[in-house]
Amino acid sequence: MLYTSLSLFQEAQASTVILAMLLLVLAVDASSGWLRQRWA
Repeated sequence: MLYTSLSLFQEAQASTVILAMLLLVLAVDASSGWLRQRWA
């Protein structure tokens, strides 16, 4: 999906996809750190 957005020069849609992926990574990282701290 990201490749298609970038290849068609749809910057707004590509930036939305990149931002959504970044937020997802940050959410998983934060929750994994919280779980690791709680169980360790």
